[in-house]
Amino acid sequence: MAFICEIKTTLAEQVILWILILWIRSSADSLCIIVKPEIILY
Repeated sequence: MAFICEIKTTLAEQVILWILILWIRSSADSLCIIVKPEIILY
């Protein structure tokens, strides 16, 4: 049971991390363009 709980915890943490990454990307598009101009080229 502990192993399953650990897997669920890591999966939940990964989902939260992905949501945070997507939110940061969507909310900081202009900042990313300013910081990394090469993104415009792609």
